[in-house]
Amino acid sequence: MPAALAGATAFGSVSSVIGGFSGMSAANTEAGLQRQQGSIALSEAQANAQNTAFNETQAVGKQQLAFLANGVTLEGSPSAVVKQSTSYGQQQVQSILNQGAAQDALAIQQAAQTQNQGRNALIAGISQGISSGAQGAYNIYKSLPGGLTLSTGGGFSNTAPFSVNKNAIS
Repeated sequence: MPAALAGATAFGSVSSVIGGFSGMSAANTEAGLQRQQGSIALSEAQANAQNTAFNETQAVGKQQLAFLANGVTLEGSPSAVVKQSTSYGQQQVQSILNQGAAQDALAIQQAAQTQNQGRNALIAGISQGISSGAQGAYNIYKSLPGGLTLSTGGGFSNTAPFSVNKNAIS
């Protein structure tokens, strides 16, 4: 009976520790993917911002050409319209860049949280393994007839729970 209990205890303890390492490994992999997604979102935002800036520059150029084609000088109100269009385009570009940076920062934060969860899984697995090992050792001790005692031969015997032979101590 004690051998079977010892085996089950050892298996449970080792399984808990392995589960902790597995949880940490999975969390690290997921965190890497989260960081990668944030980087991709930032790159896409930068590309989108470039396209938007190009399109806005073309739109302002077309406005200017339309004014000039109709004989309107680019001073006064037409100049204000062009400046307003340019400002609006810059705001759109900056908004796209800000959104991409925010998505990247969020992904980095989520990755850090995921890694913390992995570390917690490792710590919990090790703690559970130690706890179940200690509980199993205690249960084995309780299952032995008479418990364990120190003997004069320097080893253990199982006659009475943790009694010391006083004659063996000099």
